[in-house]
Amino acid sequence: MTTYRELVQRTVACRHADLELGLSRAREQEPFVIHVSDLLDKAGIEYAVRMDKDFQTTFNLEYPITNYNTFKRAVWQTLGAYYCVCNDGDGLEIASNRPDGYAVRIVFGDVPV
Repeated sequence: MTTYRELVQRTVACRHADLELGLSRAREQEPFVIHVSDLLDKAGIEYAVRMDKDFQTTFNLEYPITNYNTFKRAVWQTLGAYYCVCNDGDGLEIASNRPDGYAVRIVFGDVPV
């Protein structure tokens, strides 16, 4: 029979392994995320970057008072020159052109502080 402490140790080991896999993936996709960030910086777009517990990266973009669709199209063109860009509801998904599976999400609206 398994003791309570053995169950706890197994659970901790599984979570640790998941965390290590996520951290490894985060290290691998870092150059991709930095490049997307650099492209947005060059375009003069204000944004904040967030990451969830699964290491999924989201860029929150503050759009100017101008037309939302025009701004979204400008962001699409800026990033589309380098990456695959797809609509994702009210936002965009930016994916690497390589088969490595890296992707970030762009959400338009108030940039969280």
